[in-house]
Amino acid sequence: MICYGTVDSSLTAIPDSQPEEYADGSRIRWQWHAPVSICSRSGFIDRTNLNQILGYKSDYNFHGFGDHHSGLKKISESKFNSLVKAFHASRPIRLPPIQPTGGGSRRNGGQEGPVHLNLKSYVASNPEVALKERGLRTLKVEYEFPTNDCADIVLVDRHNRIIGLEIEPTVSGGNQIGLLQAIKYQYMLECHTRRERGDSRGILVAHEISDQVKTIGKQYGIECFEIPRNTVDSWAGQKVDESPIEVSELTIDNVHYTIDPPLHFDVEFDREDQLYDLQGDFDVTLSDESRSELMAALDATLKMLWIEYALEDPQRLSPKGRKLRDEIRKRFRDMRDVA
Repeated sequence: MICYGTVDSSLTAIPDSQPEEYADGSRIRWQWHAPVSICSRSGFIDRTNLNQILGYKSDYNFHGFGDHHSGLKKISESKFNSLVKAFHASRPIRLPPIQPTGGGSRRNGGQEGPVHLNLKSYVASNPEVALKERGLRTLKVEYEFPTNDCADIVLVDRHNRIIGLEIEPTVSGGNQIGLLQAIKYQYMLECHTRRERGDSRGILVAHEISDQVKTIGKQYGIECFEIPRNTVDSWAGQKVDESPIEVSELTIDNVHYTIDPPLHFDVEFDREDQLYDLQGDFDVTLSDESRSELMAALDATLKMLWIEYALEDPQRLSPKGRKLRDEIRKRFRDMRDVA
């Protein structure tokens, strides 16, 4: 398997098609045709593994393959997904480490404005929602090339294609700077990650993009995507709760414990990664997408510490583990003992 794609329309007959003759004397008329768009070329599945996924014998040679020896065969969705997964796994995307050249920073050292930063953070935090496309994931924000160029965001789509994304607050008139940046990032990433020719995309994102630039973008294969500013402003203005978390009691396996003094955890919100970060007592560090999920993770972590350390035989723990065990048991009090 060297590629996969989608059929763009129904089968149509090729006018004036003639039968082809083969060495064994057989004649086949290849009359029917349907245009196909290739989704991905960057991968390979050898015949043995292809046969295994499709459920054939390992030495099957595909002669006469398909219904009525047509070369076409309908397979299940699960088999198709297995093929795509194996195809992508054969050539995973590896973004080379950033190697700053020392020749300057993004936009020649200029300061990034809040409108640009908010739009970039909004797209990077959840590209599937921001760009309305299933399967998008963020690979890197602010990726520097050896040329000293810097892509705002690097994405990967569900077909394992690399995407260079340029952010601009607005693109008016015939201003092609952002468009040219997107073109440049697309092809530099395609080369930099060793994708097959065509397995890359370039996207220009802004609050507003002029029709003139959209037309040029379409001509050169650059996708232009507008995101209303009020959508981003509403997202950026959401109240972020960075107040510390104190835990003074905990219920584990229907047993209620008080904690004295209460456990203390500092919370910070990372706007770049759109994650809540927590650190505090017992050297606990956690990250999650919302404060409620962070607190749930903290609850699960504290219960795990009690079970795996406080209740463990100290002889089976390392010196550091015994120290943690003593600290936990010192601060947790079983309310049944108090009663």
